[in-house]
Amino acid sequence: MNDSAAYVPFPTFAEWSNQANGHGAFERLAAEFRCFGAEQRARYSRESTRFAAVDTNAIEGVFRSDRGFTYSVAKQAHGWESAMEERGVHVRPSFEAAMDGYNLALDVATGRWPLTEALIRRLHETIMASQKQPLQRGVYKSQQNSPVRPDGSQHVYASPEETPSEMQRLVEQCRLDEFVAAHPVVQASYVHYAFVCVHPFADGNGRVARALASVFLYRDPGIPLVIFDDQKHHYYDALESADAGVFRPFIDFIEQRAIDTMNVAMLELGGTDDVDSALADLGDASALRLADMVFTELERQFGALQHHPLFDATIARTCTTPTCTDADGFSFSLTPTSSSGSQVTANFSVFANPQATDRPEYIVACTYAQPFGRPVPRNLEVFRRELTPGISLSLTTRIRAWSAAVLADAVRAFKG
Repeated sequence: MNDSAAYVPFPTFAEWSNQANGHGAFERLAAEFRCFGAEQRARYSRESTRFAAVDTNAIEGVFRSDRGFTYSVAKQAHGWESAMEERGVHVRPSFEAAMDGYNLALDVATGRWPLTEALIRRLHETIMASQKQPLQRGVYKSQQNSPVRPDGSQHVYASPEETPSEMQRLVEQCRLDEFVAAHPVVQASYVHYAFVCVHPFADGNGRVARALASVFLYRDPGIPLVIFDDQKHHYYDALESADAGVFRPFIDFIEQRAIDTMNVAMLELGGTDDVDSALADLGDASALRLADMVFTELERQFGALQHHPLFDATIARTCTTPTCTDADGFSFSLTPTSSSGSQVTANFSVFANPQATDRPEYIVACTYAQPFGRPVPRNLEVFRRELTPGISLSLTTRIRAWSAAVLADAVRAFKG
């Protein structure tokens, strides 16, 4: 994040959208979700909204939660109300206020209301209705609310004087034709990030940001933004990356959360009666999702190599089969800028493991265009259960470590 004493204005939508990638896995699942009847989609939307309303509070420390508690409340399982009472008298009112906020976001989405400052203030007033401490609900801050990090540095939000003009600019960006025509993931991620850059209210900004982002996912494909409390460290990491001017990880984080929610919908609402077709569809979406994740992480780590004086570094998405409609592979190259060093080109593809009876169902294969004695190509093996219905934390960690190892291999090969 920003270490200086000055507020850094949020990017324009054009700057933000330039870093967005394809949305193949999202679109495949969204197409399946839209095939369900309106009543089924509405029922699941209400249920997923309950998931969102529980953990949007937990992320901010309003009350404790875990997946079991969240599931119980969202499903209204036996004893869910008493489970809330056990966590404190403030829990139920906070949950209901959040539900009211998400329902307002849904009304905005279905009514195609334009985003206005008045609407944002109303959303804050609704979500913070249960707040006991003195708080001017729906009123912009009158004092600076920039937090101090453990190392003593400060992340600076907009000042009270800057807030009105920055909120006006946010609304104006959301009225641009380019924004209106953009993919819902790009819209949701931008509104969320721009809003938290300003942090216009004294408290409740995170909860409002997640409800605002939900407006665009409610419109298409018809779900809220659901971020679980145990995902907040990856959430904050992605926001940190955006603060450094690298927006793609946060865009992808929002997309992955939407994919998680749609994956659960596929499991709960059912699908085709043809089991083989259902498995094939799931396999296609999971493989593409895995490709998206690995490429994003490699691209993030690849940034450190792109201004090296000894080589030009490039990375790009590719199709690995003649019939592919989405970029399901990728490659990178290190090309010497002088006579020293050897060109290194690595190609990656994601495919189903043909021996996956009791082994990982997917393989990310890494091959080199040149016949080096070393490095030995590294493959990443992944179980389907690590990808659906939600991405496991262990898989995220493994992808980071694997990507670092692959890049280290490439640099060693370049040196010869």
